[in-house]
Amino acid sequence: MGQGELSTYAAESWMKQAHKKFDARDFEGAIASCDQALEIKPDWHQAWNYRGLLLFCLGRYQEALTSYNKAIEIKPDYDEAWNNKGAALSSLGRYSEALITFDKGIEIKTDNFEAWKNRGIVLEQLEQYEEALASCAKAIEFKPENESAWYTQGNVLMTLQSYQAALKSYRIKTGFS
Repeated sequence: MGQGELSTYAAESWMKQAHKKFDARDFEGAIASCDQALEIKPDWHQAWNYRGLLLFCLGRYQEALTSYNKAIEIKPDYDEAWNNKGAALSSLGRYSEALITFDKGIEIKTDNFEAWKNRGIVLEQLEQYEEALASCAKAIEFKPENESAWYTQGNVLMTLQSYQAALKSYRIKTGFS
């Protein structure tokens, strides 16, 4: 095994540890393991994205943004990092920026149901209800079994006082008819 292969193996070992620590709910330990992997392989966009996810789980949204931005800097067409960045921006109440970010992720991968759903949530916060419903419909189109998209759609319909449609959306979400 050459030096490069050893480095890759070591970085991957640290990431495996990060995943194990995440599963054990040791988020700080998982971040430390991620940092070890990134020290070895600083251009690993998935590791930066995962680090952001760990920080997001701890409610450290601004720090998560830094990690997501690094992942995007390394791989600008990484739709998952765009979606995660949008979620962090949304959690910070920066809805207009989040919307732009989700749109960028959707531009990269048009069938990213998670980005469409998250876009719907942000549009609801921005009180752009018709657009929120359209985004939820897209999310449902791409992944009809995704309960959170049905739930978000139901919430928007409730806000619009379309109670029968909301009830139908909630019933579909829960599997009741």
